[in-house]
Amino acid sequence: MQALSEHFVGSTSRAVRFDWRRSPVMVGLSASEIIEKNNFSQQRYGLVGRKAFSDLVLEVGAHVYLSDDTPSSETLALTPFRQAGRPAHLEIDANVGYAVAEGVVTPLASFVPPAEIVVVALGGVRYLGYWQTFPDRPIQDIGLSLASPQLSAIELERLDADAPEAMAIDPARLHALVGVAVDTYVQPGLFVSPRAMVALPVLAPVTGTSLGLFWELSFIVGWAF
Repeated sequence: MQALSEHFVGSTSRAVRFDWRRSPVMVGLSASEIIEKNNFSQQRYGLVGRKAFSDLVLEVGAHVYLSDDTPSSETLALTPFRQAGRPAHLEIDANVGYAVAEGVVTPLASFVPPAEIVVVALGGVRYLGYWQTFPDRPIQDIGLSLASPQLSAIELERLDADAPEAMAIDPARLHALVGVAVDTYVQPGLFVSPRAMVALPVLAPVTGTSLGLFWELSFIVGWAF
């Protein structure tokens, strides 16, 4: 027994069907449904770029956020009441993910290829830019506004003209989000990433947001080069 304990008896290795950690870059298309505490319809569409550093995943994204009326919000507009919301804008995301679980899955259906599935914990910051507020303003004024965590009075005034009637425009330009993604990779590089994120109002003291917690359900499909 002593002799056995003094010798090399074996080793373990991680089962890998697709080694996503070695991908130079991953690029995907993203679509999201936003679940805010209001009656408006909200979606976002855009591009996501990712890079893995061992178990750490760095991610940046650019999305167009669209909001519109619904029958409920149109009815609300007939009353004096208003709900916090955000009109159309551009969103820039910076996220950090960490792989907390991973494994190879072989589907029962023979025509479905084996896949590498990774559960990733996510956290990040999102910056909002409202292009509608730029015309006929001095460059320095635009620059100062973009550097502020809250929308300025002139920005809120201009956005109010195009926003849904029942919307009280939320002044926040920054949001912090956390969530989880389930990344599925199949050879030679296709990946899909359904995810759920929740915005935490931890930046509320500086952003002035009145949205509170809101959810975002996203689906990313892309390619790991």
